[in-house]
Amino acid sequence: PGATPERMKYRFFVQQKEREYEMVEGTLSVEVFGYHGEKEVTYPLSKLSEDFDDQASTLHFRYFQAIEGEMVLPGGFTPRGITLMARASKPHKSKAKKQFPWEVQERFINVGK
Repeated sequence: PGATPERMKYRFFVQQKEREYEMVEGTLSVEVFGYHGEKEVTYPLSKLSEDFDDQASTLHFRYFQAIEGEMVLPGGFTPRGITLMARASKPHKSKAKKQFPWEVQERFINVGK
């Protein structure tokens, strides 16, 4: 990450832990944490991505739900990881929180011979 903003795509999958596969409803909050210079900072994904709004943060699925979009990291920000917090309101009230290290996967498509 350099001094200029950096555009990146993201994709998360949220799935049920239970095997009954009842409809799950709830919310998902996502934060990106890291350093801006030497200062530790945390950004809600909603501040970095126009794709992650109230509708994207709503969970409504039977087996799994994919959340994807694009975010712009501030210039000078070095991401270290993300925190996901899923809160279910149906079929049972529950929550799950998980941190993941920052990993960038680049994909290339070969064109031509």
